[in-house]
Amino acid sequence: MHDDIDRILIPQQQIASRVGELARQIMADWLPSKPTINNGDEITLVPILTGACFDDVLGLLPRAFVGSAPASLPYSALCIPPWYKGLPIPVRRMAKLVRQRGVPTHVWTVNDPSVAQSLWSAGINGIISDDPETMLAVRRAL
Repeated sequence: MHDDIDRILIPQQQIASRVGELARQIMADWLPSKPTINNGDEITLVPILTGACFDDVLGLLPRAFVGSAPASLPYSALCIPPWYKGLPIPVRRMAKLVRQRGVPTHVWTVNDPSVAQSLWSAGINGIISDDPETMLAVRRAL
């Protein structure tokens, strides 16, 4: 994990900082838990928006079904797929909960315009797609 941080994350942050986009990026990974260095401390780099990890999403699932938002969230964005290993994720319910705490939700990977329209209508903030031009056209049409 530490090699990936040195090889990918730090240079990416340097580029984003150089072009003035550091505050607009979200760093997230579908890891089982927050990335750690050998001593067990969470990684601390430059100020950055972080996405929920897999364990964060799992912890939010029961709350999504009962409609109980947590008092606070340890991440800046919820970045989730609509399906995981063939099982649907209650994206709309989860988005509603985190929105109560000011946390945006981004869904990946969505390539169907009707699904994108439905998600945006439900309050999803962003969609990650293999077809961004089509997704932007759908967004503009809302």
